[in-house]
Amino acid sequence: MGFPLNRIRALSTVALAMVLLVLAVGCKKGEEADDHPAPSPAPDDGGGKEAKSSGGGGLSRLFKADTVATYGWDGQSSSMTLDMNTNEAYRRSISGLRAMGFVIKEEASKKEGGKSHIQGAKSDQTQVSVWIEEPAEKPGKALLHVKVGALGDRTGSERVFDEIQKVRTRPATAPVAKPAPKTAPPPANSQQP
Repeated sequence: MGFPLNRIRALSTVALAMVLLVLAVGCKKGEEADDHPAPSPAPDDGGGKEAKSSGGGGLSRLFKADTVATYGWDGQSSSMTLDMNTNEAYRRSISGLRAMGFVIKEEASKKEGGKSHIQGAKSDQTQVSVWIEEPAEKPGKALLHVKVGALGDRTGSERVFDEIQKVRTRPATAPVAKPAPKTAPPPANSQQP
């Protein structure tokens, strides 16, 4: 048969009230934690990633604007949308992979239209694949998927992303060639034949 309309409204109201209660309790706990901070953790040895904190509590803690970029994970590859076009993402991906010691497999890598695929390997046979495309919902940006190893290594994929983001843009001017060494002119009082 079905639920009567009044019962559905009552259940919706109860569900909404419960969500608001959970948010309010979470915000209150966050404010209490800000008033009585926990002892500071041990210093980071550089191996982990620290999240940015904007301070404050309450709802500002839940809806931060300055959160650290995170990577998506589908079980085999990490993904991330970068604020650059696909050509720049392709160039940076090649540079980043080479900086990490990967040799690019030119015959297996391809670039067609707005989509690219890069394959590489290290001397220890670690394989890497990078897929680059322009997302339809975000034109002018690049969606990258990175898979390291045969089954996918999340940590390795995220290291590749970190390296790609470290690659600098090309310099605005070409490097200047060094001038040829000048030879000294002959002395003024010497006679020439």
